Amino acid sequence: MQKSFLKSQLLLAMASWSMGWLVLSGAAASSPDLLPPGYEPRPLGLHALSGGNIIVSPSLTLTNAMLIIEGDTIVRVEEDLTPPTGARVWDMTGTTLYPGFIDPYVLTTTEGEKPQVTRTHAEEDATHRATG
Repeated sequence: MQKSFLKSQLLLAMASWSMGWLVLSGAAASSPDLLPPGYEPRPLGLHALSGGNIIVSPSLTLTNAMLIIEGDTIVRVEEDLTPPTGARVWDMTGTTLYPGFIDPYVLTTTEGEKPQVTRTHAEEDATHRATG
């Protein structure tokens, strides 16, 4: 009788320990409010793409440059630029970037008319600036 009592006590203790461990580990994993001391979250909308070759226009390529994106706007493209405070920095070394946002969905309705095409050449733009 004492053997079965000890066995049931041991099983109860193991079950209690397992449930306690499960509850504690689940609470820690599901709580996004528990951050390490000194943690400063970075803003989601500020990005610095650093170290890549950036083609600003057909006649101007910047090497080892940085592209700064704030929200949905490219604000700066320069060589030897330091990232803004709080920006998420992405290492783009060895890559080539073509700055611009592309809308993959374009609805055109010509209804039998020939679409008008406008071409822009880099030679027409004398400034070649890529700042916001």
